Amino acid sequence: MTNDDPQNIPDDDEPRPELDWLWSQEAEARLVAYRRGELSAFSLFNILAAYGRP
Repeated sequence: MTNDDPQNIPDDDEPRPELDWLWSQEAEARLVAYRRGELSAFSLFNILAAYGRP
């Protein structure tokens, strides 16, 4: 079995609390950086319009 084997990919249906925690930390850090003006944001409407989507 190689690393590219799909059987090596973890089942996404299984709860992974450690990943949930990591993603919550990442989201919080991004929100803090946005509020400090360290990150910019783009309107979803503008992004969709740029690709010809309503």
